[in-house]
Amino acid sequence: MGHYARLAHNRDFTLLWTGGALREMGSSMAAFALPLIAFAVSGSALQAGWVAAMEMVGFVLLVLPAGVVVDRVNRRTVLLGTSLLGLAAYGSVLAAALLADLTTTHLAVVALLTGCGEAFGRPAEMATIRRLVDREDLPAAISQNVARSSVAELGGGPLSGLALGLTRWAPFAATVVGYAAATLCTLAIRTSLAAPAREGDPTTMRRDLVQGLRFVGRSPFRRAFFLYAALSNLVVAAVFLLVALRMLDAGWSPFVIGLTETASGLAGLAGATVAPHVIDRVGTGWIAIGSAFAMALAVAPLIWTAHPLAVALLLGTGVAAQPVMIAGVSSYLLTTTPEQMQGRISTATHFVTHATVPLGPLLAGVLVTAIGFERTTAVLVGLLLLCAVYVLGRGVVRDVGTPDTWPTEPEPVPEWSARGRHRADAGRD
Repeated sequence: MGHYARLAHNRDFTLLWTGGALREMGSSMAAFALPLIAFAVSGSALQAGWVAAMEMVGFVLLVLPAGVVVDRVNRRTVLLGTSLLGLAAYGSVLAAALLADLTTTHLAVVALLTGCGEAFGRPAEMATIRRLVDREDLPAAISQNVARSSVAELGGGPLSGLALGLTRWAPFAATVVGYAAATLCTLAIRTSLAAPAREGDPTTMRRDLVQGLRFVGRSPFRRAFFLYAALSNLVVAAVFLLVALRMLDAGWSPFVIGLTETASGLAGLAGATVAPHVIDRVGTGWIAIGSAFAMALAVAPLIWTAHPLAVALLLGTGVAAQPVMIAGVSSYLLTTTPEQMQGRISTATHFVTHATVPLGPLLAGVLVTAIGFERTTAVLVGLLLLCAVYVLGRGVVRDVGTPDTWPTEPEPVPEWSARGRHRADAGRD
């Protein structure tokens, strides 16, 4: 039985995946609508960028302490909390839209709150996958998660654009339904999602946090790859908002803009489908390098055109390699991380690689205001090429091979807590 067949027979993973897919579809529709509504309400690209950035700001603010919480409490509780927060936040936007009382401040606060919820939800889900799925099926499981994100991107943009063409409240009604369905799926999972047993004496949350950061910092691969990811994620976030605003400024409707994102979703879905097969045959390090150059080369022609067909073809080409890279690197990291540190390492990873993302939409807004759309695109292409050259030059990235060459045991847990306790005891003596 192959990877996907085994996962199809894994009831609890299917529930987790389905709930996440419905939540992501609703969230994708809302994320597409929020900055466009902000732009329509305020007429300002900077206001639109501010609203678009707030979700990641909330995520970055809480992602590190969230990892400590996920390692200490039942993951089901965390997943339910994320869904219920999303229900409340997007429900408030739905109500405001029905009352024709939308403001950019309200939209920004909602984006901030949902980002805070995702700071807890994402590491809880990753830790849950590690609990529900066997080691050899991890690349396929991560690939399916990437595929669902692609499906959400595939449908979220055009559906949200179509809904916006009818009324401003429609995308948020769909979002509320998605979060409600995710809540029910989480409740139906039978496997215990309790936090793993903790060995030794109780430790403080601060010490657990430091231990997780030290685990990340002492890994040469994590240091090199995370720096690349932090820089490239910033630029890619700027690119996607830039392209949407550029087409909106040219007079294309939100529905057409949403359709261009369909290409990214299709490309991502195709990449996620073949990801396990590629990962089995090509070193994960070289997959990461190839995906970096693919994105830079795909964005370059957008300096001269922002026609929807060109945007769809080019961004789709650049996105195609990303799911393979994400599935390979994420599976490698999950495999080499101890069970009792899954939450902390997942959040440390997200923090380091996504802390710069809120700057992306702001960077796009500032550059467009200062030098215009075409020159901003050229600057972003140059930054993407620099990121690709950097990751190519890192031997610790190039050396990560196929899964059969990965370590069979997780890396050891650093004994930071014990040493810290000994130092404290010595001070009291």
